[in-house]
Amino acid sequence: MLGWPGLDCQEPCAYACRFIAPEVPTPVDNFNFTTTMRGYSREEVDEAIAQLRRREHEALQGRDEARREAEKQRDRVLQLERELGESDSPTYAGLGTKLAGTLATAEEQAARLVSDAKREADAILAEAQQDALKVREDANDYAERVTSEADLSARRIASEAQSTADQLVENAQQEAELTRLNQEREIDSVKDQITAELREKRHATDREIAALRASTNEDLARARQTHEQELADALAALTEQQRVFEAERLDITRQLAEDREKFEREIVERRADLERDMGERRTEQEQALGLASTKFDRETNDAREALNAEVARRRSELETELAAARAQHERDITSAREAAEREVAELRATTEIELAELRGSEDRDLTSTRQRVSAELAELRERTLRELAEARSGQEVELTAKRNEFEQQLVSAGRNAEAAAKRMIDEATEQLADLNQRSEQVRRESGRVAADARKRAQETIQAAERQAANLLENSNRQARERARELEDRARNETAQAERRLVEIRDERDQIAGYLEQMRTVFQQLNLPAPAFTEPSAATASSDAEESDATASEAIEADASDATTRNGVAAQDDADEQLVSDDEGAVDGGAAEERAKA
Repeated sequence: MLGWPGLDCQEPCAYACRFIAPEVPTPVDNFNFTTTMRGYSREEVDEAIAQLRRREHEALQGRDEARREAEKQRDRVLQLERELGESDSPTYAGLGTKLAGTLATAEEQAARLVSDAKREADAILAEAQQDALKVREDANDYAERVTSEADLSARRIASEAQSTADQLVENAQQEAELTRLNQEREIDSVKDQITAELREKRHATDREIAALRASTNEDLARARQTHEQELADALAALTEQQRVFEAERLDITRQLAEDREKFEREIVERRADLERDMGERRTEQEQALGLASTKFDRETNDAREALNAEVARRRSELETELAAARAQHERDITSAREAAEREVAELRATTEIELAELRGSEDRDLTSTRQRVSAELAELRERTLRELAEARSGQEVELTAKRNEFEQQLVSAGRNAEAAAKRMIDEATEQLADLNQRSEQVRRESGRVAADARKRAQETIQAAERQAANLLENSNRQARERARELEDRARNETAQAERRLVEIRDERDQIAGYLEQMRTVFQQLNLPAPAFTEPSAATASSDAEESDATASEAIEADASDATTRNGVAAQDDADEQLVSDDEGAVDGGAAEERAKA
């Protein structure tokens, strides 16, 4: 048994390790996030976890597919080894049968390789198409998320998600590079082994092929003509395929332009909505400010009217009290005058009574006491007049004193009332001035608050407009970058599909040439040739067109495509080497025949 590098299997397998099973990813089903009021958004965290789970599921599916492909390639290699083991010791007697079996096996192997290559190409293109749709959906989701989420936490989460995605992509690229290197080493080893085995078989058949060189020239000419016709058909099919691809590329470009216009319209609509919301908020703030100012003016006017009413009421009360005091003083003076007049009248009445009594006694003693009575009367008159004068003077002094006292009390009460009224008026005036000053301060404060509110509202509007402009610019830039990236990937994938198509056609031509040469060899040896089935040009062209049409919509290429191309290229190199050696051997045999002749 031969040693196979990078393999742990007991049997040698040429293609078993074309796909290296990726490491089992870490399960992501055990995340338990605690709900808090701060931190990341729950929806975004759930979305990130779901995306990680999807990637884990895809990685597991890729691992299972790689294992199944490895088993399939291992079975194929074992079958090839069994077939090679049967032809290790060929004899001259059984050369025709074994050669026919070998050619049939080679044809089956070539057909299998072509069908496998087509299946792999179809699978790769289908997967690339799905990835393209997924990338397009992700791009649309990303544009909407960038437009709708403008805060710092969203950008931080997006940055972390991008970092995680970049890390995953980098890990996938490293694994793909490692897989590619291992496959290249294994393919080189298998190619060397197959080349050695084919060289041994070629040396065993050189002598027989040399004898049939002359008869194969005509067949080769016919085959060349047939191949030229097939090449012309293939070129025509390629031209048609390029036309179809150009039409599909124009459709994709038009679709991208429509998506870009739709996205720009959505941005314009959202910007109009934002401006309308800001205008409504500005109007509401101005209305609230106007209502507050009107309410303050109304309260100030109510307070001023209440104060004026209070001052008027207090002035009316003071005037009423002053009038009552003046009336009371007049009443007191009138009552005192009436009392004094009553006393004078009583004294006059008493005096008249006494005078009447004295006049009666004097009349009775008129004669005897006329002189004495006259003297006493005179004395009494004088004394009465003197007492009356004294009483009148005392009453007048008392009345004057009381009048002066009442007048002083009235003046003092008036002065006190005037002072109290003046003091109250001054206090009311001071309160009114204080209220006016406070109202002026409140008016200035309200003006300053309104100015600050307008300024803050203007700054908020400007900041929102700047933020919206930045978001629009970032969204447009990211959309343009995403569109350019999608276009570049589409062009790259198209170029890869075209190169793959050319390689498949070259491989088909080489296999067809090889089979034609083997058929010619059988005809020259007069052996029954097996029924070789060449893939028709129409079938190959239609398959190529389908593959190319599918590739025009693909965005991301799978790493296994390069591996498949490397394996097919190695097989093509071995077949080309074998054909060139066969042609050299035939030329040598023809030269020997000419020398013998």
